Amino acid sequence: MDVTKARARAALDTGVEPVGTYRFGDSAALSDELLDLVLRGPKRATAFAEADVEQGGAPYPEPGQHWLLLDGAGQAHCVARVDQVAGGPLYTVDAAFAWETGWRNRTRAAWIAAHEAYLRRQGFTDLESERVLFIRFSVVWPEADEPRWWAPGVRELRGHEPAPDSPRPDLPALAAFDGERVTGVLRFEPEPGDLRLVAVVADDAGVESRLREALEQRRRADRAVR
Repeated sequence: MDVTKARARAALDTGVEPVGTYRFGDSAALSDELLDLVLRGPKRATAFAEADVEQGGAPYPEPGQHWLLLDGAGQAHCVARVDQVAGGPLYTVDAAFAWETGWRNRTRAAWIAAHEAYLRRQGFTDLESERVLFIRFSVVWPEADEPRWWAPGVRELRGHEPAPDSPRPDLPALAAFDGERVTGVLRFEPEPGDLRLVAVVADDAGVESRLREALEQRRRADRAVR
């Protein structure tokens, strides 16, 4: 959709004016590939050099902002709301964030390799000290994100959501809920071709069983996509 029309329609439907437009990647093909990950669901995080924001003149990303996401040809497809912004060196990225970017096999190693190459293409050489912005977001238009439940009462826990008494917060998680209360958390490690269970904390055996069932459903879904 044309950007001007999309901006007006999104503002009318959501009641919030997008602060700007954003296109992933540094080529039309990469932009299309990354946007497709957003539209299909796995990508709910992105990262780029903080220097790009400082030099580009665009608004600094802040939680609560709405951004219009574009494809490689500059057409608008959806609006994302910024949920969380954190800054730090490239290599401080953890497995939970890499998972939410949806890239390739969703491992930390794959994410780092891709972003090392990306930053070098942009002319950055001192990758150890280069400051990166780590951004988590949700899609709010034309349809808002809905949680995907992998087993009764169990869904993936987003990185900006709290998980009380949960081990290994650096890893992706499945969480069991009783209403709004978290009753159990399962942390898993994304590995090439599989997901490895790392830790489970649950109120009782029934909750743990549902978390393990959810992990198996998550595994099946990943295999079906490959």
